Amino acid sequence: MGCGALGAVGGLTGYAVARNNAAQAHTEADLNADIAEANKDTTYARNAANDAWQQTYRARAETAILSASLHEGQISRSDYHAKLAGYRQSSAEMKTLIQHIDQREAAYRADASYAAPAQAEQLNHAASQLDSARVNLTHSYAAMQQALAERPAG
Repeated sequence: MGCGALGAVGGLTGYAVARNNAAQAHTEADLNADIAEANKDTTYARNAANDAWQQTYRARAETAILSASLHEGQISRSDYHAKLAGYRQSSAEMKTLIQHIDQREAAYRADASYAAPAQAEQLNHAASQLDSARVNLTHSYAAMQQALAERPAG
């Protein structure tokens, strides 16, 4: 009976260890998937920040041209505002993206807190890159807001 009981305990212990290893492997697989997703998010955020800056640059230039056209009577005030509507939409999208980046960065930092060191380093690196893209995007957003807030000449 003693041998049978030890065999059952040994079997249960082996099952528990195997189950624990499977859970750990699942967690590692999940973390690896998070790392891959973080890298995609980082690339997307960096590209979006670059695009936002280019749009902001164009908005500032176009705002000046439209303002001069309005002042010279070449366009109406409603035309002026209508032509800037796309930039207002871009500005709203920038704001939404900034919030999304904040959420993703926080999630990756949270995942890093329970990850193995190598995975934690990758997640924290991605989170730092997201932070950098967010900062650039925030600057573009502020500059876009400033350009859209300027009063047309005349």
